[in-house]
Amino acid sequence: MNYKVGGIVKERGFTLLEVVFAIAMLGCILIPLVTTFINSGKEIVAARFKTEAINLARWKLATQRVKEYSNLIDQSRTSFFSPEFSNYDYQIDIIKLSPNLKEVITKVYYQQRLKAKLVTIIAK
Repeated sequence: MNYKVGGIVKERGFTLLEVVFAIAMLGCILIPLVTTFINSGKEIVAARFKTEAINLARWKLATQRVKEYSNLIDQSRTSFFSPEFSNYDYQIDIIKLSPNLKEVITKVYYQQRLKAKLVTIIAK
């Protein structure tokens, strides 16, 4: 800031109050913005794990569809063999609805939490 004293221009800096006020305003703007970016990053990671779990469940469900009807049996919770998916487990439940219909439920877990559940009905 500038001001004139007797025809001479003197330069003057910001007061401490102005600097503190500017920093406070900047903080009020930046904190929610940074929080939004952090939360977005967490959601992106969670979506990736969910997408992988859904794709693994689809794959396991497809392997059940090609089996003979009489070979459709429950599978207890098992880890995937691939090291890439070592944190994922799957479980297959077969429910006999009628003599000619079975419901196949495929569940995929990531670090012990259910991430995907797909259900289909297979006819004889």
